Amino acid sequence: MHAKFDMAELQGSLARFSKRHGDGCRQAVIRWSIAVCNEMAFRTQIYGKRGVKKRQTMAIWRDVWNVIYEIDTIPRNSRSDKILKTPDQVIQWMEDNRGKGRRTRRLAEKDKKAATISTIKKAIRAKLARIGMAKGGWIGAGLEIAEAQRGGKAIRVGTGMAFAKKHARYGSAQKPKRTKPTAKMSNRVRHVASEYVLKKSASKKAIQEGLRKTVKYYKYAVRAMERKSK
Repeated sequence: MHAKFDMAELQGSLARFSKRHGDGCRQAVIRWSIAVCNEMAFRTQIYGKRGVKKRQTMAIWRDVWNVIYEIDTIPRNSRSDKILKTPDQVIQWMEDNRGKGRRTRRLAEKDKKAATISTIKKAIRAKLARIGMAKGGWIGAGLEIAEAQRGGKAIRVGTGMAFAKKHARYGSAQKPKRTKPTAKMSNRVRHVASEYVLKKSASKKAIQEGLRKTVKYYKYAVRAMERKSK
């Protein structure tokens, strides 16, 4: 599905209907920002398009074998720093050896560290359990800016994405001021910048669609006010 937006017309509609609703420019920008965060969260992929989950899981396994080799058991009373005994140690060793493109560097056998297959599998499960982090960052930004909503029915944040809300701490927002009605939303999840997670075209559509939905919100609100006044 493709959609075209006349941004100038939509922005004009936002200014017109928000004023009729009784909102100033700051409140209009706040509501628009919340709508954009919701759209960004919706358009941000967990794994990507169909079939990508399998490829990403396989890529994680390749990342493991680039820097780790498997052992059957850990020798009793072993204190060797060449053996990774916990899933967290496995994950940290992988992070310490990231190369270009966020994949692990392929180490020589003598430079790799060892871990049991049980520990490796637990580490991979822990990494896969982090799904929703990128979505959660946008939800967090939306929740923060939503605190500044005043008057009228509040726009809700992250509806239907409860699994991602636990990662809301990765997002933040700079709320608009009366003297400078602009907002800034930030997502600190590193992989949100990857094309398979959030395409640039999807970000642009989120801003446009957020504006369209905010105008729609004000149109409904104004009509409701007019019905009550009759």
